[in-house]
Amino acid sequence: MKRRAFLQRAAALPAAVASARLAPYPARPAPPGRVPNEYSLFLPGEREALQESPRVTRIGDAGVTASLGQTGLSLSTGGSIAGWRLVAILPWLNGVATAVFEKHVTHQGVIVYVTEAGEIARIPKHIGDLSKIRPRPTSTPHGIRLERPARYAPGPDTWGDYIVNSEDDPSYENVAALGAELIGWTLVANEESSPERSLWLEADGRSRQLAGPEATWAPDLNGRLFDPRRHLPSEYLYEYVPGYSKRTLLGGFLPAADIGVWNPRYGLGYEVMVLLSARREGGGKDRRL
Repeated sequence: MKRRAFLQRAAALPAAVASARLAPYPARPAPPGRVPNEYSLFLPGEREALQESPRVTRIGDAGVTASLGQTGLSLSTGGSIAGWRLVAILPWLNGVATAVFEKHVTHQGVIVYVTEAGEIARIPKHIGDLSKIRPRPTSTPHGIRLERPARYAPGPDTWGDYIVNSEDDPSYENVAALGAELIGWTLVANEESSPERSLWLEADGRSRQLAGPEATWAPDLNGRLFDPRRHLPSEYLYEYVPGYSKRTLLGGFLPAADIGVWNPRYGLGYEVMVLLSARREGGGKDRRL
């Protein structure tokens, strides 16, 4: 018996004993629909594929010598070995030259920092293959659908009652299945910033805040404080299609937003990371094309 069903029946037992009879169990609710949690999902073998990072035997200003298994290569920035892409060379990180590699699988990814002595840091990511980004699916075989009504009408909490009375413990897989994602904003903040100095990002990575105005009569003259489209070769080909955005926090930490966007029509996408500066209002940024 599932834990939730056990607790429900155990709680009902004293009342049944006091009445000297056992009431029949209520009709069992329909089994919940489920959707995959693509924020933590690994396909077979993918978790292991991210565990083994390249070894580095030489780090120079223009490239590194790396090996993985039986494969050894000389790489410059942008090159890859066994799916690990060299994204940066840091000549001086705490006194040691360091290579930064990144790898993605279907729904996940990882960034690793590697010195000639071995891996020194690992940052998990929840952005994987950009082409797998899609609107969140739903599954409602029981007919209960979580929707935002055009006008509020007082009445019973149908969705809450269903979740509470279900024999399944609430989880992302069965609660998210009730309805499509309600798009909000991603917060980028740190312990030194007030809400006014934090950033709020749209689903496509653009900040809601406008850049500093040149004049009070033209507050939007300079556009958004941060707009990833400035770094794209064509805004048209990467235009945001509602739902095709995966918004996460880099490594699960609040200060760094990690957003992936995919355009299904043109088969193109981008990834944007935004980190709020600790010294001034604004954001540092990077992107993957």
